[in-house]
Amino acid sequence: LRSQLKGKAYIEVIVTPTCPYCPYAALEVNMFAFASKGKIMADIVEAMENPDIADYYGITVVPAIVINGNVEFIGVPKEKLLLKAVFRYQKDHIELPFHTFRRGLNLS
Repeated sequence: LRSQLKGKAYIEVIVTPTCPYCPYAALEVNMFAFASKGKIMADIVEAMENPDIADYYGITVVPAIVINGNVEFIGVPKEKLLLKAVFRYQKDHIELPFHTFRRGLNLS
């Protein structure tokens, strides 16, 4: 995966504790991040603890997958579709949303 990616991607998975599908979405995105060896950064966002982030993206259904600030999937996508979306949204430089700094994330 790392050798195929030319740029980087930041993926947020919006979840809730009661969602039965959210763990699968989180695992899938984290596996992509691990396989990319730093080219994909992943963050799991709990919507009930961070309602401002869910509101920011207009998310009312989970799991939701946001790639570089674009709500791309509601539900758990097939790996091939997630990979295509990552390729479509990859960038040389990632501009993280403001809320990542507010939450104290350091992804540089």
